[in-house]
Amino acid sequence: MNVIIVQKGSNHSLTFMVLHVKYRCITRDFVVALALTNRISELAEAEDHHPAILTEWGKVTVTWWTHAINGLHPNHFIMAAKINKLLTYIGRF
Repeated sequence: MNVIIVQKGSNHSLTFMVLHVKYRCITRDFVVALALTNRISELAEAEDHHPAILTEWGKVTVTWWTHAINGLHPNHFIMAAKINKLLTYIGRF
Protein backbone atom coordinates (compact mmCIF):
# COMPACT_ATOMS: atom_id res chain seq x y z
CA MET A 1 0.00 0.00 0.00
CA ASN A 2 1.35 3.42 -0.92
CA VAL A 3 1.35 5.80 2.03
CA ILE A 4 2.20 9.49 1.96
CA ILE A 5 2.45 11.41 5.23
CA VAL A 6 1.49 14.93 4.23
CA GLN A 7 1.57 16.67 7.57
CA LYS A 8 3.01 15.54 10.86
CA GLY A 9 2.93 17.61 14.02
CA SER A 10 3.60 16.81 17.63
CA ASN A 11 -0.07 16.02 18.23
CA HIS A 12 -1.48 15.06 14.83
CA SER A 13 -0.72 13.56 11.43
CA LEU A 14 -2.47 13.54 8.07
CA THR A 15 -1.85 10.48 5.90
CA PHE A 16 -3.03 9.76 2.36
CA MET A 17 -3.24 6.08 1.53
CA VAL A 18 -4.18 4.52 -1.79
CA LEU A 19 -7.92 4.38 -1.06
CA HIS A 20 -8.24 6.23 2.24
CA VAL A 21 -7.47 9.56 3.90
CA LYS A 22 -6.59 9.11 7.55
CA TYR A 23 -6.30 11.90 10.12
CA ARG A 24 -4.92 11.03 13.56
CA CYS A 25 -4.78 13.41 16.51
CA ILE A 26 -3.05 12.70 19.81
CA THR A 27 -4.81 14.04 22.90
CA ARG A 28 -3.88 14.17 26.57
CA ASP A 29 -6.56 11.72 27.75
CA PHE A 30 -9.82 9.94 26.88
CA VAL A 31 -12.11 12.81 27.91
CA VAL A 32 -10.36 15.18 25.51
CA ALA A 33 -10.37 12.53 22.76
CA LEU A 34 -14.12 12.12 23.21
CA ALA A 35 -14.67 15.90 23.10
CA LEU A 36 -12.67 16.08 19.87
CA THR A 37 -14.69 13.19 18.44
CA ASN A 38 -17.87 15.09 19.19
CA ARG A 39 -16.57 18.25 17.48
CA ILE A 40 -15.55 16.22 14.43
CA SER A 41 -18.95 14.51 14.33
CA GLU A 42 -20.70 17.91 14.41
CA LEU A 43 -18.57 19.06 11.48
CA ALA A 44 -19.23 15.83 9.56
CA GLU A 45 -22.96 16.11 10.16
CA ALA A 46 -23.01 19.74 9.01
CA GLU A 47 -21.17 18.76 5.81
CA ASP A 48 -23.22 15.54 5.37
CA HIS A 49 -19.95 13.68 4.87
CA HIS A 50 -19.47 11.01 7.52
CA PRO A 51 -16.11 9.32 8.23
CA ALA A 52 -15.16 6.32 10.30
CA ILE A 53 -14.04 7.65 13.69
CA LEU A 54 -12.03 5.60 16.19
CA THR A 55 -11.79 7.14 19.65
CA GLU A 56 -9.20 5.69 22.03
CA TRP A 57 -7.48 6.84 25.19
CA GLY A 58 -5.32 9.74 24.03
CA LYS A 59 -6.02 9.35 20.32
CA VAL A 60 -8.69 10.01 17.67
CA THR A 61 -8.37 8.52 14.19
CA VAL A 62 -10.66 9.70 11.39
CA THR A 63 -10.73 7.80 8.09
CA TRP A 64 -12.52 8.75 4.88
CA TRP A 65 -13.25 6.72 1.78
CA THR A 66 -16.27 6.27 -0.44
CA HIS A 67 -17.66 2.78 -0.90
CA ALA A 68 -19.67 3.71 -4.00
CA ILE A 69 -16.54 4.71 -5.93
CA ASN A 70 -14.19 2.40 -4.01
CA GLY A 71 -11.77 5.22 -3.36
CA LEU A 72 -11.27 8.88 -2.68
CA HIS A 73 -13.37 11.91 -3.48
CA PRO A 74 -12.23 15.56 -3.29
CA ASN A 75 -14.55 16.04 -0.29
CA HIS A 76 -12.31 13.75 1.77
CA PHE A 77 -9.41 16.16 1.40
CA ILE A 78 -11.65 19.13 2.13
CA MET A 79 -12.86 17.48 5.34
CA ALA A 80 -9.28 16.73 6.43
CA ALA A 81 -8.42 20.40 5.91
CA LYS A 82 -11.49 21.45 7.91
CA ILE A 83 -10.45 19.23 10.83
CA ASN A 84 -6.97 20.73 10.66
CA LYS A 85 -8.53 24.21 10.77
CA LEU A 86 -10.73 23.12 13.69
CA LEU A 87 -7.64 21.99 15.62
CA THR A 88 -5.89 25.27 14.85
CA TYR A 89 -8.93 27.25 16.00
CA ILE A 90 -9.57 25.40 19.25
CA GLY A 91 -5.91 24.93 20.12
CA ARG A 92 -3.89 21.97 21.21
CA PHE A 93 -5.47 19.04 22.93
